[in-house]
Amino acid sequence: MAAAKPNPIRDLQDELTCSICLDNFRDPVSIECGHSFCRDCISRSWRGIHSQFSCPQCRKVSKWKFLRPNRLVENVVEITKRMLDTKPSPGKKCETHQEPFNLYCVDDGVEICLVCRESIFHKSHNVIPVEESTREFEAQLKDQLETLRKEAVNLTRKKSEEDEKSKKLTGDVNLKRRILSAEFENLRQLIEYSERAFKDRLDNIEKTIAQKRNENISKLDAKLSELQKRIDQIEKRTSTPASKKSQDVKSTASRYCDGEQFLEPGLSNPYGTAIKDYLKMFTVPVMFDHKTANYNLLVAGNRKFVTYEEYPNNFPPHPGRFDTKPCVLGLTGYKFGKRYWEVEVGDGIYWSVGVARQSACRNGAFKIQPAGGIWAIGLLGMYMDRYYAFTNPDILLYPKNHPNRVGVFLDCEDQNVVFYNAITMEHLHTFTFVHPTEKLYPFFCVGAMGTELRLD
Repeated sequence: MAAAKPNPIRDLQDELTCSICLDNFRDPVSIECGHSFCRDCISRSWRGIHSQFSCPQCRKVSKWKFLRPNRLVENVVEITKRMLDTKPSPGKKCETHQEPFNLYCVDDGVEICLVCRESIFHKSHNVIPVEESTREFEAQLKDQLETLRKEAVNLTRKKSEEDEKSKKLTGDVNLKRRILSAEFENLRQLIEYSERAFKDRLDNIEKTIAQKRNENISKLDAKLSELQKRIDQIEKRTSTPASKKSQDVKSTASRYCDGEQFLEPGLSNPYGTAIKDYLKMFTVPVMFDHKTANYNLLVAGNRKFVTYEEYPNNFPPHPGRFDTKPCVLGLTGYKFGKRYWEVEVGDGIYWSVGVARQSACRNGAFKIQPAGGIWAIGLLGMYMDRYYAFTNPDILLYPKNHPNRVGVFLDCEDQNVVFYNAITMEHLHTFTFVHPTEKLYPFFCVGAMGTELRLD
């Protein structure tokens, strides 16, 4: 028996079948993976599902319930139906004229016989042979099929591009996550290292403080023991007979008056008290002149307080202002007589105090020295405490105690300025100068954060 002749239209109609209802597509829609189904079929299949929508054909899961109408498939289904309907069937004849259907009316879309062609219903219509209409429909169907295939290729390409883009973005996110983790790990290690370093430094400072305290206590104990011996000796001599008492008292008094000292600097002594009482007679009130203050200096507290600021202040310009060096003058200048004032320097690390001529340089960089009209001492303690008398060259000072208050005694009559540790009245340094032809002003310099000067 001969094989049945293949029918390509029937084969195409079989391809245009919904895999759920196994019938031709009705209102076909496409889902994310590219497969098409009847709208009612896929809606029933996904009923009750709110996420992770699985394709009934390839089982690929979609996050979104996205149904896109597939007009091309719908048109192809319609065309194949029309082609099958127009295919002449053996023995099928026109019911009116009993003639075979050999023609196809394009306007009405129906098969007609030769007699129908001449009737008033089809005479003015566009009519073609049935075989030609089949070939025309097949050509349209091929065009539609080619369009569908191109769209499928485009969808596949876009899907591949989306996958590649997603992989690239995921890789970038993972790379940034690793970089961020590494940076935070380095930061944690740095913080731990800094913490250990600061703790070690504090431990060393604590040990140094304890060591110095023990050394000072040992020295004081030795001095106290020596004083107690001296006291015992004096008490014994005061209890000796009158014939020897006179000589013993004279020798003892002579030995103590020759300059033997047993008191540490900073402890009360009659000489320091006498100097203090003398200088008090010449004490004058001093205030900072804010019009001369450098832009990084802040004068406050009724002009009795000055400190260094990290960022320059927005002060109005003034011809008497120090524009570069962090200096400031006192409000009142002196040309005659004797004057004394005290400056509290505290635990600052960079300061200078003294006197300056009214004509001293205030613009640009300059050196603090007598040649420039400034007589001052100060502390340069950025790394270690070093006290200097600013001359040319500078003179390194060795105070017995770190002065927290500095006394400045200006003697215009004897033409000198003397500096004291205002607590112990230890002499620090003396400058001499020619009798001033212009006023001398109190001079101050504050050169580092955390340093501040106060006036009484």
